Amino acid sequence: MFSVVIPLFNKENFISRCVESVLSQTRPASEIIIVDDGSTDGSAKLVEDRYGDKVTLLYQANLGVACARNRGIWHAQTEWIAFLDADDFWSIHHLEVLATIAHRDYDIAGIATKSKTLNSSASTSWANGRESNLPEYNITEIDYFKFAAKDVRVVHTSASAFKRDVLRRLGGFRNFRYGQDQELWVRVFIRERCAVASAVTSFYTSETGGAMDSMWDNYDRKRAPVTTPAEISPSVAYLTSSEVAEIPLSEGTSYRSVYTYLNSRIAKSTWRSLQSQNFTRAKSTAVYVRWQNLDRFFLFRLIPFVPSSILKAAPIVRRATKLRRNI
Repeated sequence: MFSVVIPLFNKENFISRCVESVLSQTRPASEIIIVDDGSTDGSAKLVEDRYGDKVTLLYQANLGVACARNRGIWHAQTEWIAFLDADDFWSIHHLEVLATIAHRDYDIAGIATKSKTLNSSASTSWANGRESNLPEYNITEIDYFKFAAKDVRVVHTSASAFKRDVLRRLGGFRNFRYGQDQELWVRVFIRERCAVASAVTSFYTSETGGAMDSMWDNYDRKRAPVTTPAEISPSVAYLTSSEVAEIPLSEGTSYRSVYTYLNSRIAKSTWRSLQSQNFTRAKSTAVYVRWQNLDRFFLFRLIPFVPSSILKAAPIVRRATKLRRNI
């Protein structure tokens, strides 16, 4: 039922933990596809030596995580593709829970469990010790945009699975440096339905040198004004494109929730720039907040019209800047 796709780039210290968590599933994966994205640290050799024919190991030049995942998508033989990053891992019940969600409604195209963030030293024995007996959980069909506007991790990559044919039809991941997953989720869920389970079965590990660890630091270094939505994020660029207006929305999704999600992404980037006291970038980002469904984003829409000296003196900005410096 599930092909597991694992992109691999220089994760020699984590890949065994990742693969062992897949091999330990109460519902076995149909196939495990590991795509080595030009690793230079011995990751691929470790996989080959330790796991042999238990996995399918594909090689490519260092083309990026999006290309690696796409290679796995086009190689997969089953109906569903479950994603797992090489520095993350699952509890033993993960695929079992995903299968339960998938069997609830054949027309669901994307599913996910809940993900928990751990430090890089966490082990699968720790997770399975806590989750050896799967607790009761709820399955809910959601409007992805409504929920992701509050917490974009509602569908975390390593906790998710998608129908293979839907991913292929949409062309898979696009090769952005950051945000490839969220951009693809937006393209999927504006057209297709989403369901999630409340069970925590996926574990994201921080401080492993992954893309998320460097994304915001990279954003903070940018001082120039934002001139296009693509400079905010790939998902913002897509949702502000002319293509979106021509797409019939998936059942359960409303334009109101889509605009709420869009404004939440723009507001987050604006707030990050305010925390960095990069007022030029904050004001040029906030310009893209949509008037439709402003709700709690109304004040962000006013930021472009506020002098930087007033923004700098605003108590809430001063407190946020101080907090960020102390993190």
